[in-house]
Amino acid sequence: MKIEYTRKLFFRKYSYKLTFLIQGKSSVWYKAPSEIRKIPKWVETHLPDTDVKIIKRYQGWDDNKVRFHQSVYCKDQDTKDKLLAQFGLHILEICQPLDNNHKDNLEVKNVIEVRKNLIFKKYRYAVYFKYDKKNEIFDWLGNYFQGHATAKVSGNKWWPKLYLTDETEIMSVRLSWQECIDYIKTVRCLDEISIAP
Repeated sequence: MKIEYTRKLFFRKYSYKLTFLIQGKSSVWYKAPSEIRKIPKWVETHLPDTDVKIIKRYQGWDDNKVRFHQSVYCKDQDTKDKLLAQFGLHILEICQPLDNNHKDNLEVKNVIEVRKNLIFKKYRYAVYFKYDKKNEIFDWLGNYFQGHATAKVSGNKWWPKLYLTDETEIMSVRLSWQECIDYIKTVRCLDEISIAP
């Protein structure tokens, strides 16, 4: 089973994605192996008040068998753990937050990227802006952060980017250009955290 780390909320509200893989002999969904057809019914029976989204599909032939994928999206670790306990043998991949801090920061305009190093080996935060046809943002960034050792303005005058080492600087940018921000990326380095199983 492969573990990936969530970069943003799925469908703008789910923190966890479990991908199930089961092989069958027919590409017709109602003839899919019974294990994969049990998942929606089990969720309905055992998690009736839980917000869960299920998407099913199949993906071609592999050694004369059809690869059925079914993805289940949920908001909390308790639901993920119940699904894992019940259907763990069929889970191909889990995409989840690194820890509670990661989960708390997964907002619509925030992206958490888990990687080995900081951006340019220095910057933990990156602010990406929407298209700026008047070039106002790029000029403001250049003036405001001129000579800052903790910030770097990049991109071009139409698609500016800002890299930061200090999270408090993001507030200044948000106050000035909230509607112009496409998203904010926060880097979490693997060697900085202890990964729970």
